[in-house]
Amino acid sequence: MLSSATTAWVGYQSYSRSKGSTTDVEFEPSIDYFLVDAISIGADAFFGYPSGTGLDSNGTETQFSSTDFGIAPRLGPNLALTTFASIWLRGDLGFGTVSSSVSSVSGTNQHSRTRTWVDISAPFLPHPSSHFFVGAGPFLFHELSDTQQLH
Repeated sequence: MLSSATTAWVGYQSYSRSKGSTTDVEFEPSIDYFLVDAISIGADAFFGYPSGTGLDSNGTETQFSSTDFGIAPRLGPNLALTTFASIWLRGDLGFGTVSSSVSSVSGTNQHSRTRTWVDISAPFLPHPSSHFFVGAGPFLFHELSDTQQLH
């Protein structure tokens, strides 16, 4: 099952006054598979690569780029309430990294960031047919760690 959290896009922006531009490439799949009728395994993942040019506060041209990556495997039971409704409890444990660089004639600054998190969701799922459902419900996100480092 692919969820609505799955996204993919490529974007480009140009700023005429500053002669800057930004290009973004992102891919964020979210997939779950039911091993048996009531137990799912799955994962959210993301990959991103923004880059571009701009001007710093002194008017000096700068180039920037970043590589973002993360994955959050998950597990969850789907608890039947009736034949036509259930609650799907899911828990994720995630890990992500960001590596970025900003360069100009003055030099290069590199930065990295590592994060871990846990999130839990419990959407209510009406089942209009046996293999189709929609859902909405509470979601809790908690960051376990966020470590940043300048190089």
